[in-house]
Amino acid sequence: MNPRFNKRIVFILVVLLFSLALTGSVMAERNLDTTQQSGATAVVNTGALNVRVGPSIGYKVVAVAYRGHVVALLGRNSAATWAKVRLFNGQEGWVNASLIDPSVAISSLPVADTPVLTPMAAVATGALNVRSGPGIGYGSTAVLAFGTNVQLLGRNDNGSWVKIKLANGHEGWVNATLITTNIAISSLSVVAAPTLTPMAAVNTGTLNVRSGPGIEYGITASVDYGVNFQLLGRNTNSTWIKVKLANGHEGWVNASLITANVAINSLPVMTSSATTAPTAVVTTGALNVRSGPGTGYAVTSAAYLGETVTMLGRNDTGSWVKIRLAGGHEGWVNASLIQPSVAISSLGVVSVGTAVVPTATVATYALNVRSGPAATYTIVAYLSQWQTAKMVGRNSAATWVQIQLSNGTGWINAAYIQSNVALSTLPVTG
Repeated sequence: MNPRFNKRIVFILVVLLFSLALTGSVMAERNLDTTQQSGATAVVNTGALNVRVGPSIGYKVVAVAYRGHVVALLGRNSAATWAKVRLFNGQEGWVNASLIDPSVAISSLPVADTPVLTPMAAVATGALNVRSGPGIGYGSTAVLAFGTNVQLLGRNDNGSWVKIKLANGHEGWVNATLITTNIAISSLSVVAAPTLTPMAAVNTGTLNVRSGPGIEYGITASVDYGVNFQLLGRNTNSTWIKVKLANGHEGWVNASLITANVAINSLPVMTSSATTAPTAVVTTGALNVRSGPGTGYAVTSAAYLGETVTMLGRNDTGSWVKIRLAGGHEGWVNASLIQPSVAISSLGVVSVGTAVVPTATVATYALNVRSGPAATYTIVAYLSQWQTAKMVGRNSAATWVQIQLSNGTGWINAAYIQSNVALSTLPVTG
């Protein structure tokens, strides 16, 4: 090959390589010029640097720059702790000034306008109740899951509760200790709390609602465990509360049997217009309280010497009185065994309702039922202990009782039963 030709090829190759290098250098300079513009730059000195909308960690992250990246410096905040930058792709934002190595002093940059920071928070607990007001006494209107973001609208006067706005526009209040905010809660404006309606829930099985503040007043309604109602007022020593039920009925309940959303003593003192029911004092050692006005009715409870009971009414002759015990149980007692506070004749006559059905309860392990009123008669059936049967008659001596069976009648020995009526009141049938 011609040596002169070889030299020409080498020369051309050198020229081409030089041209490529020059072009790359020019492009790099143009890139840097475009990135820098003002001339001030900085190099990221941390692994990954968040670029935010504004100069604090409360602002949203819009990009990330990595160690060694060159950014253009556009400005700073007034304290020179944050710098406004432009990335190589044109994205602008703010970075922490301590995480970059600037080509000029950050303080020498112009102060840039700071975008408005929307106060935000994230739920920092598993499930957070949103309430209608700033306190657990207010009802829950929504529940937020851990990490949910909400907008902050204001706070109560001591900053313990914060008013928020959900993504769907719903507003409410949350406990300030259960959220993580992007601003100091004290910087929020104080928002007036909505009026708290005093409410309570029943914390016992069944709660009697009475016509006045005391067990001596009549029961006008009853509410079950967990039922909510409005609180209207209290008596002077806060032991009884006047309430309003969901159906509009008003009455009084024992304050110890409810859980209220306000302090009981914050309620207004109210007086009762209800008349106290008349009372009586038991004058015998133990007084049977029966289901009806007569010894033929079953004993349902007992009252004892000196005990005070409330009188509710009487039978038509005034020989039996309907009463209420301190625990609320009602029944009938013999009028001759109590000392009333008013004349028994002044009480209203109370309807007894359905007449008592005479029954016998077996008081032994097993009881033979015979075909007639004596042990010499054939056994036709058996009754177990505590089994009950209807009584239809007796023998003349009342030593045997005739009972109703499913397929007829039979006789049992009266010594082995407990009856709900005197056996002498039964007709003689054998």
